[in-house]
Amino acid sequence: MSLSNTSNTASPQVIRLAQLATRYFIEGDHTAESRLGASVDALLVEEDEETFKAVSQMLLEKDYGVEEELWDYARERAEMFLTEEGLVTTLFVIPVLNPKKMSGFSASKASASFVKHGIVCQSAKVTFFPTPVDGEQLLNMTPVELFRLHMALSNNRREVTEILGSQRHAHGVHPYVCLIGVVTYPAQLPGPCLAWELDAGHYLRRVKQWAEHVDQEALGQRIRCNALGIPGRCAFAVREGIQEYQGIVLANFVDRAVHEGNGKVLARLKDHPTMDGLTLELYDTTQEYGALFLDWGQLRETRAEVIEQVIDQLRQSGVSGILFDDCAPPEH
Repeated sequence: MSLSNTSNTASPQVIRLAQLATRYFIEGDHTAESRLGASVDALLVEEDEETFKAVSQMLLEKDYGVEEELWDYARERAEMFLTEEGLVTTLFVIPVLNPKKMSGFSASKASASFVKHGIVCQSAKVTFFPTPVDGEQLLNMTPVELFRLHMALSNNRREVTEILGSQRHAHGVHPYVCLIGVVTYPAQLPGPCLAWELDAGHYLRRVKQWAEHVDQEALGQRIRCNALGIPGRCAFAVREGIQEYQGIVLANFVDRAVHEGNGKVLARLKDHPTMDGLTLELYDTTQEYGALFLDWGQLRETRAEVIEQVIDQLRQSGVSGILFDDCAPPEH
């Protein structure tokens, strides 16, 4: 495929990277991967947002459908890379499923729990950021922003705070938070150091053992409360955690309305006017019980999948009826 018809204002670097992305993602030419990776790494180190955006725009204009693949590829390289000192460093996330149980969190004890239960190997150094952060913001980060966050987590907590800043949420949105940190280990290890790099069976066994003890060991809880989700590489763990957390929030929202309602609870489901998501409203003849925003675009789910989850939850909880209000995807 040729990119020769693209804008004459594009730099040779932009054209070259777009060509490599096209060869690798569309044509399946795996010989281009090493050059593509080196080019992406250079942009991350140089914190060159403009070139990333220019390449993405060029691919978008050509309608090749790979601009998102390039973005994800660059994010993965920002999440895990080899340092000049010969260490592999990985940005990881643990979803927080019950924020109310996090007051006793200890970063040092959480790190020790990772090693004790085999989430990371004995040779690894685990560094947690001491407080939960906004998971939605992590999903919205560009590859360069994610790379900056990764670098800062190892040595500059003030910069981490500046990068994350604060984020306002739309009405009805329940902020989703997660724990973040980095794992570093020597590149010369004979085998995998991270549990999420093992086969599914071994990974799940280690996570199950860790989950049985982490509430007591890292959160100071007397009994298991399932406050934390499954740890893993950043983008994957955030997205999986948000899906699980959204399901918990939905169930709690519906059950509370049914429990408090004086009569038959009804539901209204409508598309959000500007975001890829749905708004669920619950009410009865005497009062309204608020609104809940349910994301689908950010989570890589389909609108139909989220609607099905909502309907299933409403039926299980005994909601009397549901009204679809102009349910059509928003135009972008």
